[in-house]
Formats: sequence, C-alpha cells, structure tokens
Amino acid sequence: LRSLIEALEAGAPREQFLGMIHRDLDRMERLVQGLLDLHRLENSALAFQCEPLDLDPFLKEVAEEHGACFSGCTSTVQADRQRLHQVLTNLLVNARRAAPQGTVRIGAEGNCLWVEDDGVGIAPEHLPRLFDRFYRVDSDRARQSGGTGLGLAISKALLEGMGASLKAESEGPGKGARFSITFKTRSEPHPPDSPEP
Repeated sequence: LRSLIEALEAGAPREQFLGMIHRDLDRMERLVQGLLDLHRLENSALAFQCEPLDLDPFLKEVAEEHGACFSGCTSTVQADRQRLHQVLTNLLVNARRAAPQGTVRIGAEGNCLWVEDDGVGIAPEHLPRLFDRFYRVDSDRARQSGGTGLGLAISKALLEGMGASLKAESEGPGKGARFSITFKTRSEPHPPDSPEP
C-alpha cells in the first residue's frame, strides 16, 4: 500500500493505482475478519444454532448460486444453516477457481455431503497441510484471486463447531479434487419397554 501511494504521489495513473489500493484494502479486511473468526472459533466465542436441515432444497439453492451441478438427495443433517452455507460457499468458490472451464458438483448421501471438481487437482504432498492457516497450494493464483489462505482453516473450524469433519481428496495434479463433509449421526435412544440388547 505504501509503495502504491508513493507511486500515486509521483504521478502514476490515478485510476489504475486507486483500483489496486482498493483491491489490497479489501484483501486486508478479509484477512483481519478471517483471523477474528478463527480466534472466536478457537475460544468457543462463536454461537452455533444447529437444527435439522433438509439438504435437498438447501443444496439446490447453494448450487444455483455458484453454477454447480446438483442431482438431488434425501438427506437431513443437524447443522447451522448460515455457517454451513458459509463453508459450502468457500468450497464452491475454490472449486470454480480450480476448474474455471470444468465441472463443479455438489451432492449428499446420508450424513455426508461433498463438493468436487475436475480441475487442476492437488499433489499428495499438499493434502496434509491444506487446512493449515495461511497455507496455499498456489500462492500466485491465490494472491491474484484475492485469497487470504484462511478459508479452508475457517471452514474446518466451523464444521468442527457443528460436530462435523472435513477432508480433502485428490488423485493428483490435473485430476480434480473432492472435499467431503461428514456429520455425526445421532444415536436413537432405546424405547422404554424395549429389552436390553
């Protein structure tokens, strides 16, 4: 920001450099907000409102928002609708960046849902660190798109706050990627008159 302002003061093209300053300020704002969210999550200061969520209409709406393919499902999970929407938005935006001309799909079965693409894929050495804060598989591409390196870390923490888990899979570069969310199944209590197993 300092160098951009100095360039403006030296007579650089005003419109172009102001646009670059706004872009960097937006990225900085997202970075600070992401750090605040992670801090709240790690200190249990973020409230969750989990309730039964019918995934078919919910995922259909999310898929339409992001131009993803969705074929329907009959699943219901216990989740915070707003927080799950935030997670899926992050995963779908990442998937579209990885496959700008390819296919992005979202689906669910039972207590699992997933986002997958047929894009650039992920090399095996990157998979263990994908959910670390500030970790980027492709730093140049992330910086150009305004990424902060916090999206997957926040998504994982949000899901853990709902009692769910997040994992990433890829067969390697050029072979796409799949991010799977698994919600815990609630064990049903035995009816009062049922015999002990």
